[in-house]
Amino acid sequence: MKYYLQTALLFIIISSNVWADDHERARELVKRGEIIALEQLLQQVISQHEGKLRLLEAELERKSGRLVYELELVDEQGVVRELYFDAKTGVPLDEEDD
Repeated sequence: MKYYLQTALLFIIISSNVWADDHERARELVKRGEIIALEQLLQQVISQHEGKLRLLEAELERKSGRLVYELELVDEQGVVRELYFDAKTGVPLDEEDD
């Protein structure tokens, strides 16, 4: 599992042109207790899912006045899922909640 988290975080670094700015912003929000860390959320999601998941993309966005993590994950069968989570609590959101 640790390998998948490291790979996922490395992918985020490589795939985002403005990752450094986003990373600093996210780090400050985590430090202030306004959001949970992405790594914590990924551990939560992976531990609750049977089989292996790979992170394709992660975004921290403001939607309807709150911060939301949008995760794009692929499972062992190649099924891609886009999941949304409240960035402060880690609670899963329905698409209509975002």
